Amino acid sequence: MKANKVLIILCVIFALCASVVAQDTPDLFPAEFEREESYRQRITVVVKDEGGEIAKGAKVRLRFANGNDFSDGFHDFAGEVDEEGKFSGEAIGQGWVKVEVEKRGYYVSRKDVGSDFSQPERIRRTGKFEPWNPTVELILKKIVNPIPMLVKSAGDVPPVLGKGLEWDMIEGDWLPPHGEGRQADVVLNFEGGYTDSRNYSGKMEISFVNGDDGLIAIQELSGEESALKFPRMAPEEGYHQKKYLSSLIKKGRSYEIIPKEDDKPKGYFIRLRSERNEEGKLTAAYYGKIVGDFSLVAPSWDTNPQFWYVSYMNMTSLDRNLEFDPSKNLVPRGFKNEIFEP
Repeated sequence: MKANKVLIILCVIFALCASVVAQDTPDLFPAEFEREESYRQRITVVVKDEGGEIAKGAKVRLRFANGNDFSDGFHDFAGEVDEEGKFSGEAIGQGWVKVEVEKRGYYVSRKDVGSDFSQPERIRRTGKFEPWNPTVELILKKIVNPIPMLVKSAGDVPPVLGKGLEWDMIEGDWLPPHGEGRQADVVLNFEGGYTDSRNYSGKMEISFVNGDDGLIAIQELSGEESALKFPRMAPEEGYHQKKYLSSLIKKGRSYEIIPKEDDKPKGYFIRLRSERNEEGKLTAAYYGKIVGDFSLVAPSWDTNPQFWYVSYMNMTSLDRNLEFDPSKNLVPRGFKNEIFEP
């Protein structure tokens, strides 16, 4: 009898332990109806430096999406490239792979690689995602001279419409009486209105105060997979004074936005507070970059149209270096909760 009681107690303890383990890993093995289709997938990564040379010693991590069998949703493979700069991996997955490449002295590079889902029946029949074993090239960019910079996302709702408003690009604020900006770099003019969720409009015009300041549009980027996406150096000259315009109009089912997404640049070089001597030589200027475009946000029933942008400014006059050290952001302490790439 005692033996039976002991056996029963042990069974209860085992059942409780089993239930605890199952609760700790509830998503390891989803129910059959929750499992996503998974098939074989293979990918080859080639890693090069900015000069097109093989990045010897680069380490690669492949993360095959697989939420059926892995609690974090990925089946990971890691290794080092071979003499040809290649690293391959193959696994059961759900059609896309996260690729991460790193090497000492270089910025990390990341890229998401998806499969072609246009022929699902063929995928089911062959049991493989296509294209099979695509070659994906990633560029590693060397860490050269990262510096402290003033980096922030800035913008606001204009206090009034239809009137030129002075904006300090360094402080990221309106000039008095609307804000605490110290020096006007640009003048912004907003128009627009809101009738209802199907009828509203917004327009923004930006012009530079100093005739020597301005923007240079960056239409293309090389090696966008790198944490360092933009060029390390700003051009010395070539900055345009022309006004920047953006608008959006919603009328019923019609929606128009200018510039269109495909026409927007990747970003801008910017120069502020330029000064020249009598010979025309530049004696002072702050160089920087705008990541992405200036964003115009639609008005609502209680808010005027508003704008936002992300700027990186080198606060050493005439220094055109734009390689930012993320650990040395010069913004006031209250703004340092945002993390920015180099």
